[in-house]
Amino acid sequence: MSRRTLATSGAFLVLLLATIVPKLMLGWSLAKADDAQLATTISGRLREAEFTTRITPTPDGLIVLAVRNSCRLQVRNGDQARVLRTVFQQAAVGYDPIQYGYRAHWGPSPASARSLMERAVQNRLAVLGMRVERPAVIALAEAGDCRGVKKQLDGLYVLAKRAA
Repeated sequence: MSRRTLATSGAFLVLLLATIVPKLMLGWSLAKADDAQLATTISGRLREAEFTTRITPTPDGLIVLAVRNSCRLQVRNGDQARVLRTVFQQAAVGYDPIQYGYRAHWGPSPASARSLMERAVQNRLAVLGMRVERPAVIALAEAGDCRGVKKQLDGLYVLAKRAA
């Protein structure tokens, strides 16, 4: 490839990124995950597994509190875990360390860059009026004998809506 072709391709890439990134970021701020829909779905899944559930609003989102025998849970949308990790941990004092689930994989760290890209695209589409599901990122705090609960929460999806 000639220098001129490389320079033209590089300039085109810079121009493309300069126009797309702000639009994606604008879409990010004008739309957000439908926390109420996700919390209702989480609550329903846990009730099917014989948990007693309650959806509790907090300044940083909705938390589903659930109890079954010796098992206590706090479950929430984990999309903001990178920013609100400390807040999540403070709310879960007295529970085991928070686990994050995404696409049936659970671990101690917030979800991968893939989930961020999916969320950015979904938010942009929501701004354009399209409601598209994507795999949910779940933040889960457990206390007691909670065997099998992660399996119950796998496969959840979340919609986005325009921010109010």
